[in-house]
Amino acid sequence: MKKSRQQVLDEEYCKFGYTYNRMTDECEPVAAYGEGSDTPETPETPETPAPPVEEEPAAKKAKGKAVALKDAYVKGIADAIVASK
Repeated sequence: MKKSRQQVLDEEYCKFGYTYNRMTDECEPVAAYGEGSDTPETPETPETPAPPVEEEPAAKKAKGKAVALKDAYVKGIADAIVASK
């Protein structure tokens, strides 16, 4: 039976249990990329997604400092106009 190119490289360059990687020019452990079992582990209880968080109406949202200062300034001008009449 004819050996594959990878098998020949592994036997020629690496010790038992290692495989030759041509990209890095190094021998790497065979189980380096697939350690553990072949089947992926599944969680015991399925996770249920959290319900979407409802946002507060725009009137109840906290305003930024710049917006609050602008609103106070506009309100002050409006009060001054009403007071001058």
